[in-house]
Amino acid sequence: MTTKTALPPEAEAYLSALRTALADLSPDEREGLLEEVADSLREIINEGGSIVERLGTPEDFAAELRLAAGLPPTHTTIHRVSWATALERTRALSSAFAPDLAPIWWLVRAYVAVAALALAFGSTWSNYNGAVPRLGTAKAGVVVLLLAAVLSVALGMLGRRRASLRRGVVTLNAVLVLALVPVAVHLALHPRGTAAPLYAPPVVAFTPGLTLDGMSVTNLYPFARDGRLLHDVLLYASIGPVGNVGLPLSVRPGDPDRNRRLLRTIGGRSLFNSFPIRYFDPGTGTVGYPDAAPGISVPKVAPGSARITDPVHRLKRAK
Repeated sequence: MTTKTALPPEAEAYLSALRTALADLSPDEREGLLEEVADSLREIINEGGSIVERLGTPEDFAAELRLAAGLPPTHTTIHRVSWATALERTRALSSAFAPDLAPIWWLVRAYVAVAALALAFGSTWSNYNGAVPRLGTAKAGVVVLLLAAVLSVALGMLGRRRASLRRGVVTLNAVLVLALVPVAVHLALHPRGTAAPLYAPPVVAFTPGLTLDGMSVTNLYPFARDGRLLHDVLLYASIGPVGNVGLPLSVRPGDPDRNRRLLRTIGGRSLFNSFPIRYFDPGTGTVGYPDAAPGISVPKVAPGSARITDPVHRLKRAK
């Protein structure tokens, strides 16, 4: 083998041991295997590393060279490869294939960046495709993903040309690798989405008791026209097509609360349709603040302000 400069003693000794381990090969085969080894040994020494820690013993490395060249081993003894050697081989393979695989990562990191931000801000996801975040709309999410992919590819190509950007790109990649974990968990748990029917009938849930716009009513406060809060008003609701059936407008009938103030009939039956509902102070028979009501602004009614709104009845009264 011909080298431009002399090898350091450690590298020369390692190379000599390799030649000894490959002594059974022809000179051409042996020198062919060792053609680029000298440069690698010199590089390891210049970096301050140990050749044995990086490549293993000369015998182990010679066996690897034989295996890589498809040559039969000299013996059947299995040599264990050190962790340092395995890591060095992994790094070498990564360096060899990284340039070809980099464009795939550029696209992946673009999606991870958009998806991680969508998760951080609590965005919803498309019902048709669970992998698309809804940034306002699902279509807007697709547009943002495409723009992020273009920017990521441009950044990758620019980073290859400018060494000053590589450190920042490496930091960005490290952050996005960490963000890949919650994004992968979300994609595993979130349904992929199915096409929803064009029309889904509304589901009406039955709410027991008295309700207003679907919300439970816990009390009623009747007021007179002069703004006075009325007490013990019995309310009834008309039921039926013509309203000929009247039922008590009861709230929580059978309420076991002993502090609830209830009216009773002469026969002793409790009335649960008297309003407003009041409660005794615990252990007493007195209602605290009987005129209390939630923030209600009672409008002032003008005298004689009641008018007939039906135009037919207006004409009859005018005649």
